[in-house]
Amino acid sequence: MSASEGSTRITVTRSNEIRLSHFVVNGKRATLELLLLDTTTEAEKRTIEMLEKLRQAGVHKLTGYLQTQRQVIRFWDPFRPPRSLRNQIPPIEFKNRPERPVAIAAYLFAEAENEEEEDRCSTCNHPGHTGPAAECIVPKGEITKGACTNCHYSGKGKECSHRVAKEKKKANPESKAWPGFKTEYVGRVRQEFLERSLNILLEEKLVAEEREKQLRARGGKTKGEKEEENGGNSKTKVTSNDLEKELANVEGLEKMTVREGGAAFLDSDTDP
Repeated sequence: MSASEGSTRITVTRSNEIRLSHFVVNGKRATLELLLLDTTTEAEKRTIEMLEKLRQAGVHKLTGYLQTQRQVIRFWDPFRPPRSLRNQIPPIEFKNRPERPVAIAAYLFAEAENEEEEDRCSTCNHPGHTGPAAECIVPKGEITKGACTNCHYSGKGKECSHRVAKEKKKANPESKAWPGFKTEYVGRVRQEFLERSLNILLEEKLVAEEREKQLRARGGKTKGEKEEENGGNSKTKVTSNDLEKELANVEGLEKMTVREGGAAFLDSDTDP
């Protein structure tokens, strides 16, 4: 759930205290008075109440982060467990758990790397997960080090499947360059294969030509000559003429390129 951007400009004071009115929720300056108005939606009220809770948390790291954040981009949307688990969900408490307010602040203010609903971590996908947020949000940047805000809040950020996957990519940079089986990749592999094939055929052709020269020097007969004598049933080794045909085939393929999906081939001089 997103909060629309407001046009109100907020001036940051030099005081260490962050006032609630410094924040903008759905285009409105956040105040406790908004909680009393009938025009304030439930989503707005939940968000303002959470901002006030964060403001009073007194966490040093959180204070520095909040000083650089003004516009709430996502309403606070708490996780709603099934009835059988409601008594097992603890209330949101920040005491002696500095990672918790940081996680909720990131949920409210940070842009997400995983906007798709199906792109949830394994913990948030589990039917028994306890939130505290309804959405699985992975904030951009390093505020939760690649973990979703729910896992970071629970103190299990290192186990979040999003963070694990991100750290694996960092440990193996080559995996980032893997292009998949796209047109460019298939075309490159095909080109490399054809170039190797050409080199092999050229080497075999040189060997065959040299062998034929030696046969003629000794008065021997080539494959073509023996086939004429035996009615085309010669079993002698391949000749340079055979390799010329193979080279022509491979060179013809080399001039072709792979169309989208690698399913069809077109001449390189023809527009796809």
